[in-house]
Amino acid sequence: MTKNQPVEMDAFSVVDDDCSTVVEDLRARNDGTFVKGWFINTDVYADPDGRGMRTLKLALCGEDGYLQWLGRDDSDLVPEGGGADDWVEATQYSGHPTFLPPGSKVSAEVALAVVAEFVETRELPTCVRWVEFVEPPFVHDESKEDPGAREARLWLMELGLWDR
Repeated sequence: MTKNQPVEMDAFSVVDDDCSTVVEDLRARNDGTFVKGWFINTDVYADPDGRGMRTLKLALCGEDGYLQWLGRDDSDLVPEGGGADDWVEATQYSGHPTFLPPGSKVSAEVALAVVAEFVETRELPTCVRWVEFVEPPFVHDESKEDPGAREARLWLMELGLWDR
């Protein structure tokens, strides 16, 4: 990989060797009004079909940051000890939604430190410890169910198509 290989960031590319511009750009966009998300990829030009691509998903909202690592080996990692009990919806710079998983929440400063390391090394950042993201089991909460959905669920149960 060449030192000046671009790193994609939802609507702009970073080609500088100095990663401080990336962190400052993200810091400037983090006005705390809503959760804003980015994908930061490498190997985009060396491997255009995405095989082998490494992606850092990032979202920021004020003091909060959210991180997810999607590695070339199909790894799906979140920071060890990360917060957020549910999926977090973020709006990308382009206006499209993206979602970060439970366990992805860290401080905005930690998230920006991870970005700085990734942009510089183009590898899995080591400034945080990562753990495999495991999708929590779905638990149906009947108390939050509207009457129409309840009726449909009971009908599906009668047909044997609803498995608790």
